[in-house]
Amino acid sequence: MNIRWKILLVEDDQASRRLIKSILTEYEVVSIDGHEAIQAVERESPDLILLDIHMPGANGIDICREVKNGSHYKIPIIFITI
Repeated sequence: MNIRWKILLVEDDQASRRLIKSILTEYEVVSIDGHEAIQAVERESPDLILLDIHMPGANGIDICREVKNGSHYKIPIIFITI
């Protein structure tokens, strides 16, 4: 049985999202911008979050803090900066 991990990619730059998704073809990647990050964590229950640290209108550190203080605190988060 082949289980695909679900990765939530939170990135504001469309080109960066396409590039990262093209690299992670072995995984199910859900890509969004920062404004819908918390709702997407609740909706998707990802195995991993790749989180841009600097986004206009959304701060990666604040999003991380909110995820870690919520019910999905065990989801690993990797910060990305491109």
